[in-house]
Amino acid sequence: MLEYYQSALISLFARVQELNSNPTDLALCLNIQEKLIQRITYVERRIRTLKDEIAKSKKRLKTTQPVRLSKIESTETKEAIQYKHHLLNEYRLLLSILNAVGDAIVFTYIDKWGIKPMAFKEPAGFISGKKGTRLERRIFRGAFGLGQIAILNDLTTCLRYGDITVPRFGKALIIEVKSSKKRNTNDRTERQEIGMNKIGNYLATDRTEGLYGKEGAFVRIS
Repeated sequence: MLEYYQSALISLFARVQELNSNPTDLALCLNIQEKLIQRITYVERRIRTLKDEIAKSKKRLKTTQPVRLSKIESTETKEAIQYKHHLLNEYRLLLSILNAVGDAIVFTYIDKWGIKPMAFKEPAGFISGKKGTRLERRIFRGAFGLGQIAILNDLTTCLRYGDITVPRFGKALIIEVKSSKKRNTNDRTERQEIGMNKIGNYLATDRTEGLYGKEGAFVRIS
């Protein structure tokens, strides 16, 4: 299945190499990420569909069903499940490759030692079906309209704080987008804000208190 996407992947990586040679090309940076949004959204949709189909097929095999499958039908259903598991793994691999393209964009603009602290956090999950996605992408595209490079964090595996990262002089401005007009004061929002402040202080000053769930002072030295 991956062979089907080979030319598209090669084209994406070639464009990232072009961007690496000319990082001031805003149109190219935006275009690569727009392509990633389209392809990642499609792959996520296929993964969800396959998971649903596998679950339904497994349900058909249960002995508690009103009408039992024949031996032939049962064998065919098991073979179909096995094939769909194979496709599921292929799409997951494809998704990881697409995220690698996103990571390559990050390494074009941010020093690797600045990226490393932003990667130690649980992944956000799928980019499709999220609340606030439209606002995130409007702000993301708006940054390019203002002449700024921006990276949509969900397209990467290494930017796990906030929703959008704006590279500035080799470092990163992290933006958290909230679609609600009311300030949410629940524990999750407060944890996000505290975590972003800590990582922001660390990147800006090379020191902070408490990071990655660990207590004490963190100091970064050469």
